[in-house]
Amino acid sequence: MADEESTATLQNDTPAEKRLPFKVYPGIGGMRFRLQAGQQFPQLKEDDPEYAQPQPVADAYARVFDLSNDDDLKEYVSIWDRAAKGEVIISAEERHWSEKTDNFKVFLRWGDVYLEMPKNGGFNHGQQVFR
Repeated sequence: MADEESTATLQNDTPAEKRLPFKVYPGIGGMRFRLQAGQQFPQLKEDDPEYAQPQPVADAYARVFDLSNDDDLKEYVSIWDRAAKGEVIISAEERHWSEKTDNFKVFLRWGDVYLEMPKNGGFNHGQQVFR
């Protein structure tokens, strides 16, 4: 599925480790899989122990959306669309009516979910996966 890969650069307000560009693949078992740029895709085997299998990780975000703003509304809807596909976990949402904008302001806390190879203890079956 390497031809369907995409490169995603995370926002600059995230820790330095998360700002690296990643190669994101469509998924393993329905969950997106990512590798840091320059890493080789591992040779996964079904009989690898659990600690050597891809592990779920999440990049956490929090933001207030002003739904009277078209850009905020589009991003808010996009996050919920991705949540419906299982790509995002929403952990908190608070809605407040704004008399000033005659619309809702929404606090949203979510995590973008991926699978990654474990950084320590994973097998690489002959490939150097993490340096």
